[in-house]
Amino acid sequence: MSELLAGILAKALLMALEALVVRLFLHWTRTMRYRTAPLPSA
Repeated sequence: MSELLAGILAKALLMALEALVVRLFLHWTRTMRYRTAPLPSA
C-alpha cells in the first residue's frame, strides 16, 4: 500500500516539475523574443 502511495506521489511530483520546467521555458523564450523584437524584422 505504501509503495503504491509513493509511486503516485512520485508521479505527481514529476508532473509538477515538468509543468514548472515548461512554464519556465515558455517564459524564457517569450523574454528572448521580446528582447529581439525591437530589431527591424519587417
